[in-house]
Order: sequence, then C-alpha cells, then structure tokens
Amino acid sequence: MDKKVMLVGRKRGSSGKYQPKIRVSGFWLTQIGFTPDTLVTVDYEYGHLTLKTQGIGRETYLKFAKQAIHENLGIIQVRGHLCEKRITPNFEISAKWLNDMGFETGTVIVLEPEQDLIHIRRLEVEATTLTKSYIYG
Repeated sequence: MDKKVMLVGRKRGSSGKYQPKIRVSGFWLTQIGFTPDTLVTVDYEYGHLTLKTQGIGRETYLKFAKQAIHENLGIIQVRGHLCEKRITPNFEISAKWLNDMGFETGTVIVLEPEQDLIHIRRLEVEATTLTKSYIYG
C-alpha cells in the first residue's frame, strides 16, 4: 500500500478553542482491515502514532478498554459514511494531546499503511514547500 502525505487539520473543541485533527477516509482503509465498526488502539509517542485494529463487537471493546487504561493507549472506532453509493470507512483523532506529541495544526504527516496497522509520522518539512499535488496525490 502506498504512503499518503497530508496535513493535520483543526477542529473546534468543546471549550470553543481549536485543537489538532487527523481525519483519514477512503475505500483503501477496507483493504487493510479498517472496516466500519472496527475498534482501533492508538499508541503514541512524540512524532509517531501507531494505529492497530483490534476487532469488532462489545467483547473486543471491553477487553481493550481495560488494556488502554492500563497501557496508556487511545481507542478510536472506524466509522462509515455513504460515498459514491458505498460505505466509506473513516476515523478521526482530535485532541489537545496531539499538540504535545508534535502534531500541531498544519503539520505535514505521512501515513504508512500495512495490514491491520497504520503508522502516522510527523515530517520535518514546511507545508509551504510542498505542492498541492504532492500532498493529495
């Protein structure tokens, strides 16, 4: 699967202040196991997020909710929306802690997809040096 380059966006939080947002969407997610309703754990360190599929269902959620608290992991769920008469998987990570991990609004990031796994890494380049075609393919 090809790497994807994008920018960290922003979203207004419940406090009314903006916070970083990483939104990933596309039919390609299904090919690597990120189908709607899949539970995903997020392991994070500065400049690097690791997203790993864990399964679907209540039992999966209960198992990994406890693990996430113990191991300081995040949990997200893949959603689906209708696009071109097909359900398109998508997910969003939006939180203040993204700033602390080096994912400020406007940061250039690369997604490195594998089966049941996505690495999101911060790129040390200025967004203004990239062309629109490079970022969006």
